[in-house]
Formats: sequence, structure tokens, C-alpha cells
Amino acid sequence: MNMTPITAITALAFLALGAVACQSDTAGERVDDSVRTSQQGLDNEEGEQGQMEPISGSDEDQSQSKTGEESADTIDAGDVPPVGSELELSEGEWRERLTDKEYRILREKGTERPGSGELLDNKRKGIYYCAACGAPLFSSRAKYDSSTGWPSFYATYEPGRVAKKSDRSMGMERTEVLCDRCDSHLGHVFDDGPEPTGKRYCINSKALDFKSVEEITSESEE
Repeated sequence: MNMTPITAITALAFLALGAVACQSDTAGERVDDSVRTSQQGLDNEEGEQGQMEPISGSDEDQSQSKTGEESADTIDAGDVPPVGSELELSEGEWRERLTDKEYRILREKGTERPGSGELLDNKRKGIYYCAACGAPLFSSRAKYDSSTGWPSFYATYEPGRVAKKSDRSMGMERTEVLCDRCDSHLGHVFDDGPEPTGKRYCINSKALDFKSVEEITSESEE
């Protein structure tokens, strides 16, 4: 078949356009393959990460344990009841052992007026013990100013010294803090504290008995 010059040029143009279109499709396939390969790599990495073994214990337990050990290494609490020991007394015995104000806080779950506690502004170095049984509860290293009106700590002295219990009194849902040894009420703990734990142990002054490092040392030497 004979083609005029114009027809031949038109045919060549269509062939050229077809070649460009094929190259574009091939390039697009290469890009898609590259994306698929990259995505598979990411999926594989995520899968491998998902198979990592979880860290045992909660973040709070780990940070609290580290803080407790650090405090214990820095400030010796002296001769104290061991972790896990219990003290059970009748309410009559508790009344004889405690003052009226201490009994109201520790045994009747009372609360001091904000700003009224004698240990609120205490900045001395030492240990805060349970006023009912003498178990070490908090270190001065973990005490901070929360501007709430009650002595506040971001960690306990060491794991096992403080117990927690759900408290739905007063139309609120809170977490009560108790001495693990004698089950006396101390205060409450909240999740708005500073690092490294993010906890705020809000404690009544009457629930605590503070001893400075000098006092602890002097008692240990006797």
C-alpha cells in the first residue's frame, strides 16, 4: 500500500506516542514494585518488633523499684520491720496507741485540712515512717512541692511498703494508699506526679513520723 508523506509522518507519530506510553507504564510498574518492596520491608520490621518479648512488670513498678532502691541506698532507714511483716491490733489497742487526731486519720480514713500538716514544708533529709507501726514509707529524696496542701512524694521508700485500694467514697473514684504492714490509711495516689514515676502520693502529715538522717544514725549507734 502506498502512503503519502503526510500519512507516513502521522503513522510514525502514533508509533512514537505508543512507545512513550509503554515506557511510562513500565516505569510505573517499577515504581509500584519499589513501593511494594519497601512496604514489605516495613511490614517485616514491624512484625519482628511485634515479636519482641514484653518487659516484665508495669512502668510504675520498674520506676518505683529503681527509685526505692536508690533511696534505700542513699538513706538507711535503720532497724525497721521487714517487708511483708504484718501488725494486727484491735481498735481498742489502736486507740491506746494513737492520739485522737492520728486515730481519725489512720484508722477512720480522715483527711487533714490542706496546708495544715506539720510535715508539708519539711525539707530535712530523712525517712518518713508510718505513724502507726513504724514501717518506712517514703524518703525525703522523693518528696516534692505539689502545691496541693499535703506532703507529696513521687515514689515509695521501697517496693512492698505501701498498699493500694480502690476508693469510691465522696462521689469520686480514687486510689487509696495504706501502710502494707498495719493497713492504716495514709492518703491517696494520683497519676499527675513528676518523672520518673508520674505518680503523686498525697499523704496526711498525721499518718507519718519523720526522722532525720542524724536521728536515725544516733538511734542505730545506741
